[in-house]
Amino acid sequence: MAKKENYLGKNALVHLKLLLENAFQKKEHKTGSESEYKVLSDNNLTDELVQKIKDAGSSSFDGQFNSLKGIPTLDGTEIKGTLTKEDLGIASTKDIPTDNKSLTNGAGYQTSSDVEKAITSKGYKTSDDIEQILSEKDYKNSTQVEEIITSKGYQTSSEVELAIEGKGYQTENQVTTAINKAVANINKKQVVASTEEMTDENTIYLMSNSGAGNNVYDEYIVVEGTPEKIGTTEVDLTGYLREEDLTELTNEEIDEIFNS
Repeated sequence: MAKKENYLGKNALVHLKLLLENAFQKKEHKTGSESEYKVLSDNNLTDELVQKIKDAGSSSFDGQFNSLKGIPTLDGTEIKGTLTKEDLGIASTKDIPTDNKSLTNGAGYQTSSDVEKAITSKGYKTSDDIEQILSEKDYKNSTQVEEIITSKGYQTSSEVELAIEGKGYQTENQVTTAINKAVANINKKQVVASTEEMTDENTIYLMSNSGAGNNVYDEYIVVEGTPEKIGTTEVDLTGYLREEDLTELTNEEIDEIFNS
């Protein structure tokens, strides 16, 4: 039997809510008051922040960029006013080459034509050159190889699969289907009156044992044609809480916890 436990019911939660609200409201006085307490809905400033506002005096910011302090600079020149790109040393778009060759060669990169010339000048072969050499040597591509294989009477994968099925062998899909069907039936249960009715190896049989409560059936499975007892339907509830093991906390008990 499990030990008795307390739980919070609706009434206890309402009481706990009131206690928490009162506790939070009494944390700090309102600014400038020694009798009123702050609540969550108040828009209160701390004494420190109020003092900072007073110290700021009449200073203000007009919203203009030139009124800012610490204006950013570029190579020692402040970025403000009517400075042009030329004043700041920034190149104009008209000064940037628009053709790819000027851009790549100007940066030292090579175009695809330059790369191909460099490769052929070293005696290396392009893909077209290699394909020409292979054809001259009478090497075969994948399509030609497949045609040669089938012309010799060898069978393709589809033809082999048909031949296997014709011999009664099972394909991968057929084996998978058979396994899934067997697994789907393995948890099938049936109540019987005697072991003579137990014939299916994929069924769990339940037979009355004249017990009481949760223990009213013995469980059997069929192993190589013979029924074998594997357990009972009895459920062990040791350690589980029952309704009578739960007691609702009272307001007095909550007050005692808060004041301890």
